[in-house]
Amino acid sequence: MKALVLFLALLSFAVILANQPWDRQPAPTTPGSSPTSQANWLPWTPDKQLPELQQRLAQVEERLQKGLQEASLAQRVAETEQKLAQMAAIPPASLQMDNGFVLVKKGDSNWKLTDIFARLRQFRQRVTFAKPFAQPPRIMLGITLIELPAEKLRLQTRAEEIDSNGFTLVFESRSESRIEEMQVDWFAFADRAAAQGTQAR
Repeated sequence: MKALVLFLALLSFAVILANQPWDRQPAPTTPGSSPTSQANWLPWTPDKQLPELQQRLAQVEERLQKGLQEASLAQRVAETEQKLAQMAAIPPASLQMDNGFVLVKKGDSNWKLTDIFARLRQFRQRVTFAKPFAQPPRIMLGITLIELPAEKLRLQTRAEEIDSNGFTLVFESRSESRIEEMQVDWFAFADRAAAQGTQAR
């Protein structure tokens, strides 16, 4: 009895396997016939086609990466052009500048004794700018070298008679003896825009 049951079970299993659509194609439907429901199986891909598919996938990834790089490059070019346009819109510097120095020594003929009782000596020298300013500039003076005798000394420097072409550098010293050597650096600056506004008035 058990053998008969086992035989019938195996026979039923074989029939079920035989009816499975392992490699079947969908049956063509004719007009008037009702379509039958069948399982859709994915086609089996042989191992020989895998390298070709992998190569195509690599090509697609390469094209995508190249497109991203081109988009990034275009964005950077656009940003650079925008920065250049912003720089071009900035007005040019309106500050005009000039600088130099004057070295004065003890035997210079520009030294004059202006007050014998106060022992006051004065040095005057005209300084000419390399290029005329649009208006009289501001002058800044600074002593960068001085050699003094061993005694008290009072020293004053200033710029006088300032115009667009230059100024007069003035030293005044008060002491028993004369200065051996001294150097003064000067720096002149003016705003072109302010000068143009003044001329327009």
